Amino acid sequence: MAAASSSRYTRYLSSFNEWLTQQQQDLEELIHGAASYANDPAKLRALVDKNIRHFEEYREIRLQLSQQDAPAFLCPVWCTTLENSLLWIGGCRPSMAIRLVYSLVGTELDARFEQYLKGERKGTLSEISSAQMEQINSLHMKILREEDKISSRMASLQEDVVDEPLATIAKELSHVGEPSEKADKALAGHVTSLGVMLSEADKLRVSSFKELTEILTPLQAVDMLICTKKLHLSLRKWGKRWDLEKGNCSSDDGHASSYP
Repeated sequence: MAAASSSRYTRYLSSFNEWLTQQQQDLEELIHGAASYANDPAKLRALVDKNIRHFEEYREIRLQLSQQDAPAFLCPVWCTTLENSLLWIGGCRPSMAIRLVYSLVGTELDARFEQYLKGERKGTLSEISSAQMEQINSLHMKILREEDKISSRMASLQEDVVDEPLATIAKELSHVGEPSEKADKALAGHVTSLGVMLSEADKLRVSSFKELTEILTPLQAVDMLICTKKLHLSLRKWGKRWDLEKGNCSSDDGHASSYP
């Protein structure tokens, strides 16, 4: 049993580390593309589509692995405590991508205000049109509604733990936490439901990201992806440093980050 558990953990950690490596490689390619193909929308769009495919491929990997142990992906021990504090059903909130765009638009507008007055344009996020912003706002509202639906179902699933049959089973036990076939069966059903919730959350994360990049121009989408990956990878490193300083792990490999 212990060997099997260790083997699963190794697979989960290996998969996650491969994803982190992919994120770093994608970031470097995006930065190069933004600098080299700023005036070539076709090449930039191909680069964006490639990144979306990587998200979709990782979602499929998570789906397969989480069928064995969904709770492991809802509170992953391979994440830092900082990353875990930011998780929503095993990953980032889908709406955070929209919030990031809002933030980038505001900061870039402030930074490049004088250039705008001179009529200089670069085609980045700060130059989002009113039509694009209307589409983004509409997408934001749709994503928030979907998040609320999933959150509500997750809350009901969590509340079911204190309902039948687990509450009754626990009450009737002679010794706290002793093995019980009834409890194992009930927990197995609960874990299966958790896996469904994780799958739906991951699906919303990927579809939200994909729809957002379709609203943006290729250069704007690349700009957004660069910032997203920098934030993701930075939070990972900041979280590791925090945990090391607080003694939350014994080494750099003590964390076996969050999805997209």
